[in-house]
Amino acid sequence: MSPEDWRENKLLESGLYSYRAYLKGEKLTVAAYDKNGGLIAGTMEHLHPLYKMLPAFMVLIARELERNHQYRAIMEKFLDYPEPDTFVNLNEDLSQMHKADDYTLSYGEVPSIAFNPNRDKKQLLCDYLNDFCPEFRQEVIKRFPLVYHNYKEGEIIDRSLIDLTYDKSVTGFPGGILDWDRLFDIVRPRA
Repeated sequence: MSPEDWRENKLLESGLYSYRAYLKGEKLTVAAYDKNGGLIAGTMEHLHPLYKMLPAFMVLIARELERNHQYRAIMEKFLDYPEPDTFVNLNEDLSQMHKADDYTLSYGEVPSIAFNPNRDKKQLLCDYLNDFCPEFRQEVIKRFPLVYHNYKEGEIIDRSLIDLTYDKSVTGFPGGILDWDRLFDIVRPRA
């Protein structure tokens, strides 16, 4: 069924082009956008029930892939060999992991990452990790010595001011699926 068929059957709002979801702690925000990137006004009640939950589930899956290496391994296996029982297991595992969580779900503008094609792609990856992967960021800060940029070596620095940069000896941009071990080879803390 095409998007036009979905709209004609009132399963998808007219003018709807994309969804975004943002998760910070236990607060989950979902937003619907038109083809010009403008937020569609309203509350979540104006969205078809299935389509207001899909972005929420996707962002929960993304966070689980970042945090839970076992879940990530099962997902990677499913992507290589999509079998129905693996799909059921992934969904059941996600449900079990979050059944006791109390998320606040709201509708509204979500932050977006502005893409600048002239920007250093390695630093763009580091900026993404700074903003959206706090556990990975903390692990890098704990494991590696600081690269001093805005401060002098030996100064006491508030950990919240430390961000991530990449090891300048890395010449190629890492492709494929990036797990923590691979990222530890290229990312360093910077103050």
